[in-house]
Parts: sequence; structure tokens; C-alpha cells
Amino acid sequence: MTYENKFCSPDFVSDMRSTVLARRHIRRRGIVLVWTAIFILLIILFFGLMIDTAKVAYNLHELQNATDAAALAGALVVKAQSPDAARQKAYDIGFANAVEGLGMTLSMTPLQTSLAPDTDPFTEDEAPYDILVGRWVRYNRTFVPTLDAPNAVKVFGRRNAALGDNLRPPLQMRFGPIAGVNTADVAAVAIAFNASSGGAGLIVLSDLPNQGAEIGATAKLDIDGGGIHINSTSMGNNNFAGAWIHGSPVLDAGFLNVVGTVSPPPDDSAWEAIFADAQAAGEAGGYPVMDYMDGIQHIDDPLAAAMIAEGEPYVVSTGDYAGMHLNLPDLLENDILTWYAGWNSSSSGYDLVDDPDNPSVYMQWNGLSYESVVVDSAFVPSDSGVFRDTTVGKVIVKNTVTDPNTGEITYTYTGGNLDVTVSLPPGYYPNGMTIQNGDAINLEPVEGVSRADKLFLFGGGQTPGNNNIGLYMTGGTLTGHGVTCYVTETFDSDGAALGVAGVTKITGGVVDLDSPGDWTNQQAELLGQPVDMSLVEGINGIAIWQDPDMSVPSPEAHLNGNGDFILSGTIYFPDPIHLRLEGDLGDTGNQILCGTASILGTARISVNYDGRNYGISTAISYLVR
Repeated sequence: MTYENKFCSPDFVSDMRSTVLARRHIRRRGIVLVWTAIFILLIILFFGLMIDTAKVAYNLHELQNATDAAALAGALVVKAQSPDAARQKAYDIGFANAVEGLGMTLSMTPLQTSLAPDTDPFTEDEAPYDILVGRWVRYNRTFVPTLDAPNAVKVFGRRNAALGDNLRPPLQMRFGPIAGVNTADVAAVAIAFNASSGGAGLIVLSDLPNQGAEIGATAKLDIDGGGIHINSTSMGNNNFAGAWIHGSPVLDAGFLNVVGTVSPPPDDSAWEAIFADAQAAGEAGGYPVMDYMDGIQHIDDPLAAAMIAEGEPYVVSTGDYAGMHLNLPDLLENDILTWYAGWNSSSSGYDLVDDPDNPSVYMQWNGLSYESVVVDSAFVPSDSGVFRDTTVGKVIVKNTVTDPNTGEITYTYTGGNLDVTVSLPPGYYPNGMTIQNGDAINLEPVEGVSRADKLFLFGGGQTPGNNNIGLYMTGGTLTGHGVTCYVTETFDSDGAALGVAGVTKITGGVVDLDSPGDWTNQQAELLGQPVDMSLVEGINGIAIWQDPDMSVPSPEAHLNGNGDFILSGTIYFPDPIHLRLEGDLGDTGNQILCGTASILGTARISVNYDGRNYGISTAISYLVR
């Protein structure tokens, strides 16, 4: 009998091997399933992360677009409208742009103060404001939050859990919750700059390729609430530039915008001193940031536009220069203006005549009577032949002259240049107005609604070569509340030009003038009533105006004061008139418009710009960040 060991049989061994292999396969298959599951989960997490990352990137792109749009919209109106209006525009446009299906909401609180603190650009999440208005200083690429002449808007767009509201929630993650990440905080920032020009307290109107303005020596321009705009298209350097800045002037203004070039150019170290001087001026009470931009857009004469809109029948455009002037012959022909001779205190003695048919006292000058001249002061006669001015307490000696033919008694008063205030009514004075030390002239408007009741027009004199009088002042006092002084050429009573141009030349004395609109607003303020800015637009807001369209060329206008200028209103010397500003001019009104300008020496110009005759060019804004 043969014994067979089944454990050693080939079949048994084969079966055992198969069983072992099968068990190993089962174990391996279990491990593979685990790894497969882990791998699939990782793939899901990876793709989920990719999807969430892409979603966050897309939503951040939406947020940045919305932030950009909000900043651009706010900047577009920041010069022409109020800071609050600019912030509201940014808010509205931001909300119109969706982020993750929700309109981007910007907080309008807290209210921005004049000098709000800026926020480091890398900590947008901690910014105290969502919308800031301020100034973009191109020179050093800096945004300065301010309500003073803003030209830019900065917007922080945020979706952040730390904000704690439902209007700006964090982004929702799709697959993040698998890893315990439910939301993502994102933030975007944008700064948009308004590249249009407007809101200028000094506008140099000439757009010829010649030098528009020269500012040099130690001149100081303080344009409170506005800036400087120069239309010159000149593209050269130094005195061939649109604006030539040299010496060590102080430009304490919101901006300097030039259509052509500015000399020195942006990278010149001279600007460092100009900015430093502006900063020092700001510390003394002005606004320290001054920005400039060349290649800006042209501004048409805003006063011309305002006058055309008013539809004044006797105000016409010069055509060639688009400035405005009065059609004086028509005014005279239609008896709109009263024709007077003039005032010149340098002529020989004055006679104050007691007219028995007219109890008012009036003036005789060189044998001609001017019923337009009225002496304000009350005179009390005395037996000693001395009249006392009871208003100012001065003694005036009376000399009596009797005409042997008519018996008319003429009283001549001496004691300085009358030592009294002489009031003149509105009208046309072809001989001009000459005022010197000792003179006190009051321009007294007539109560009424007609423009002519507020207009004082001064011609150049009777004959050529008489120094072109116009408005010529070396001393004394010129006062007028609610008036417009208009310097033009000489016409006769029939409106025919005599070929003598008037000129504005004020080199001394006290000038206290208020335009009709400004005077009305000042009276309203005294009564606690609101001012009406529409009253100072156009002709109603002009204090001094020179005719740009005389039949003979007019010399340059020259203002060189001694600190005694007290002007409320616009100074208007339209193109092509050149305005020379020197000396301490004090309060030089609310706006200056001129053809070209030179501001030199120790000139001190202080303009309190209040938004009148805004004259903005086509509005353009662009992103600077």
C-alpha cells in the first residue's frame, strides 16, 4: 500500500498558494480603496480650492471693478459739485455694480471732516471711511483727504466679516466648509483724479501760443477755495512756456492747471521749494497742498457764458477773443446812461455853488457845472467865513466871489482837496476818474432793477496823449457798495468814439468796492438770510471791468496796491488785456479773469473764491491707483 502525503501534493500546494494570494489580494484591494478614497477626497479638495480661489479672484475682480467705477464716478463731479454730492455719486455707482450677486455697498459714515486721516494703502480693512474726497498731488503721487478744493475721490471696497453688517458680508466659499473655511475677506482700493479744470479763482484766458502767465520774484498767490487755470497753448520753456514760474514765489492754491507747458518741468528740483513754500503758507492758515498739471483742457470765458445766458441787450461779445463788453453807443443813444464829464482832482480849484433854484450843493470844475457831484457832508456856516464839516470835523475856509455881470455868488472852499466825501451817481464819465491823495470818492448806485443804476463807466479823457485816464488812482479813497466800474474809451454825447482808450491803473489809496450781487448777499447775511450765489454770476458779480474791444488798443491794466484793497466781486480784464499785479493788494475779490498776466515783485494776491463763474472744461476722470 502506498502512502500519499496530501499536504505535499502539487494540488494542495497550489491551492494553498492560491488561497494565500487571494487573501493578500483582498488585503491589497482594501488598501487601494482607502488610498483611492483619500486621493479622490484630495482631488475634490484641490478642485474645490481651485474653484473657491477662482471664485474669490473673480469676486475680487468684481469688487475692484465696482470700486474703480465708484471712484471714477465720484471724481467726475467732485470739482463741480459738493464733496457730499461726490460721495453720494460714488455710493450710487458702487451699488449699481454687483459683487457676488449683491450691489457693492459703501458706508457713508462717519461724515468726513475737512482733514480726515488717510489710511495706509495696505490696511484697507481698517480704513475708517469707505469714501474719501481729497486732493491727488501728482508731483509726489500722494492722496491727501480734504474738503478744500478736492480733485480726487478714494474708495475702499470691502467684504469683511469684521465690519459686522449684512451689507458688506464676507464672500461665501463653496467647498471651503469641507475644510472648515466658510468665508473669505476681501478688499479693494481705487483713487480717481479729475483731470478737467474748473473752479479757478484766477483764470488767464488767452489761448494763443504765447506766454500766458509769469509768476516770479517773491510774489504770493493765495487762492482760497480754488486754483489757477491758464489757457495758453505755448509749449516752450521759461518765457516761452504757457506758465513761467521763477524766483521764489508762493503758490498757496488748490491747483495750477495749464493747457500748454509749465516751466520748470515736473522733475525740476525747483518745485520742491515751491511746494515747501506752499506748505509753510498753509501752516500760516492757507491750504498747504498745491498741485499742477499741464496738458489740461481749455476753459472758455465763464463770465462771457454767464452774461450771454443773462441775455443783457447791451452786453456783447468781442468776437475775436470771446470776451464781453458793453455797447456804449447804444446805451448813450437810447438814454440808458447819463452822460457826465468826469472827475479829476488835479485840476484847478473847485467851486461849490449854492444854486437858489436847487438847494442841493453841486460842483463846478474849470467853469463847467456838474450836477452829478454831490457833497455828502453837512456844512454849518459861520460869520467868520469858515464852514465846518460836521461829519469829519475838518475846517474848510470859504472864499466868496460875486460875478459883476450876473450877481451870482460863488463860494470856493479850500483846505486840502475839499476834505469831504464826494458822491457820484451812476453814468458815463468820458473824462475818466482820477483820484489822488486827499480825495474821497463814493460811487453811489441808484435803487432800482436796471443794470444802468449800478454802472459807472469811465472813458480815457478828451484828447489823445493825456495818460489815458480811465480809472487812474494814486491815493485817496474810492468807495462803492453795489457797483460795477467799467473802463472804456472816450465817446462824445452822440456815441462817437474819439480814439482815446481808458486804462485801469491803481497804484495807491484805499479801494473798497462791492459788486451789486455781492453787496446784496452781504446785506442778506447781516439779516441772517441765506446768500444767493446766482446773484454773483455774470455782470451782476463784477466789481472792476475793462473794455476788451476799444477802437484803439488799451495799455495794460496795472494794479499795484499798498494793502488797502477791499474788493468783493470779480475783477474782469478779458482777453486780450494784459494784467500786471504788483504790491500788496489785500483782498482782491472773489475771482480774477484776464487775458494774460504777470505777477511779480512783492505782489500779494488774496482771492476768496466762492464757486462763481465755475467755467469747467469737459469733465474727465481717470484712475491713478
